[in-house]
Formats: sequence, C-alpha cells, structure tokens
Amino acid sequence: NNNDSKQSEWNVILPSKPLEVDEIPLVDNIDQLTKTEDNTTNADYIYLYDIGNYQMKFKLYSPFNEFYLDGDLAFLTDIDKVTKDNSNYVKEKKILDNLLVSTNDVLNLLYGLDVKIGNESKTHSGYYEFISFNDQKFSSIDQIKEYAQNIYSTHYLNDIYKIAFESEDPIYINEGKKLYVRETDTTIKETVPYNTSYILNSKSTDDLLDIDILISYGEYPVNEVHRISLVEENGSYKIDNLN
Repeated sequence: NNNDSKQSEWNVILPSKPLEVDEIPLVDNIDQLTKTEDNTTNADYIYLYDIGNYQMKFKLYSPFNEFYLDGDLAFLTDIDKVTKDNSNYVKEKKILDNLLVSTNDVLNLLYGLDVKIGNESKTHSGYYEFISFNDQKFSSIDQIKEYAQNIYSTHYLNDIYKIAFESEDPIYINEGKKLYVRETDTTIKETVPYNTSYILNSKSTDDLLDIDILISYGEYPVNEVHRISLVEENGSYKIDNLN
C-alpha cells in the first residue's frame, strides 16, 4: 500500500502493490535492476525489476532537481497472460460498470460544469439559477449530494464538498427554494479509461473491496496495473479511491 511518509521522504510516487504480491523484496543496489528504454517518457533512466508475475518499473527524472519529482514507480503485468472477461470477476465487473459510467458526470456537476443556467441572482452577484444538468433537475444542495453519494464514498467527497458547498466562495448556494451556481473555470481531469474486461484480481475485507485493473486506449489494453478501491455504504459499494 502507499506509504505517505516514504513518498515525501523520497520525493517519489508509490502506487499500491498488486494484490497478488505479498511483499516487495528489498532493492539496495541498482545492479539488481535491468536498464531499459521507453520512448513514451522523458525520464532520464528507466529500470525494471521482476517480482513474481509482475515487473516493477522505475522511472527517474532530473536527479537532485528540487522543482520536479525525482521519479515514479509502476507495476506491470504480461497482457498475454491476462484472461479477458475472467469469469472469476463477474460480480466486480458489474459493480464497476455501474459506477464508472457516472464518475465524470458527478464531478462535472459538483464543480458546476456543463450546467444549464438561468437568470442571475439579485442578491448574490455571479450566481445563476440552476436549471438542469444532463436534463436532470436539482433544487437543493442536498439533492446534489444524494446524487454524488450514489457513486463516490463520503470519504472521497469530503474535500470536494468543501469546495463546492462550504468555502467562502462556494460553487453552489441555496437561496430560498432555488439552487444557484456560480460561473467557474475549474477543469476536470480526463476520465481514466479503466477497462472492466481486464480485471486482474480482487480482495474483499469487511466493507472494503480492492480491485486491480487495466486501462485501455481503444481496443488496446495497457500493461500498467491500476487499483480501484470501493467501500460499502448504505448497502452498496461506492468508489473510495482511484489509482
């Protein structure tokens, strides 16, 4: 799992290790790594390290440059050994398909993007009456929260709620029985193209469900392992973390 103190100490991004990997061996000498080339990155050095059915990929940038990350780490798998639409993960695929289809819509709504607006508020300059979002009508902040909490966990949404509803200059305000939204120049990151046909592994503990998955560009899956963490709230799974 991620180690925040080590990420800060080493100035490096540490992804979650694959669920199938119990422990990462100590690497204390660069001679233990295999140097390789990769024309898709501007990293100065790239090394690989075999770990069971996976490889660790180290990318090192501009050593000792305090303005940039020194490097990052990814876990790779052999796509040829991955079973597409694995029957062991039918439940996980169904859950993810139902959640991922709405992830970007929820964030766009929370940040006031692609919202159809009406007249400007007479008492709050810069705020406009909320008419609809994707043909859906919301008349209160509570209704927006209810919609968001169908997809994301309370934990995931906490910081976004502070921006959208609780800051000194919130994106949304209630005025009487109407909902108002302010114009915003916020941009949302492009949706990560998780491919639920390529689920590698899953692990369920109590109310948590971790899923290792690949992403795809078009029909071509990428061999870097990603992690989606879900938590069960109010009887259904919600997205708690996307890696």
